[in-house]
Amino acid sequence: MDYLRHWAAEHGCTIVGETAETGSGIRPDRPGLSAVMQAVRGKRMDALVVRKLDRLTRNPPDACGLMETLKECGVCLICTDENFIPDLLVTRF
Repeated sequence: MDYLRHWAAEHGCTIVGETAETGSGIRPDRPGLSAVMQAVRGKRMDALVVRKLDRLTRNPPDACGLMETLKECGVCLICTDENFIPDLLVTRF
């Protein structure tokens, strides 16, 4: 958590909540993730900052669903260790 607090301070972000899970990232019904998603749906944040995407979920379909919900709610996902900000990706086929 200290790393993410430092990252937020460096980037001018205000932390509105924190959660740490003790269970596996493979389960989508974790209390911390549920609290985060309630905050997302309640429009209480602009961005969700994690070190790695696998801290949210290790299941690709769940990851896609999470990212879609974040996008629908106007919340940007930032994965600091992976230099990954999906909202900045542009894909053309």
